[in-house]
Amino acid sequence: MSTRLKRWARSIQQIDLSNRTPEVAIGYLDSKYRDIAWRYIRILGFERTISFMASNNFHPE
Repeated sequence: MSTRLKRWARSIQQIDLSNRTPEVAIGYLDSKYRDIAWRYIRILGFERTISFMASNNFHPE
């Protein structure tokens, strides 16, 4: 799971900032990962979630 979300976050970082919104970003995820991503976005905020998930410190169970 963490590998999938990490790859997603790293690809979102490459998207032009004007197009980088939570709704657009979540659209790139499979439905089973969307709830997890939304939970992190609600807690950390969108930009911090992307940075955290793309980092090597992200290791969800």
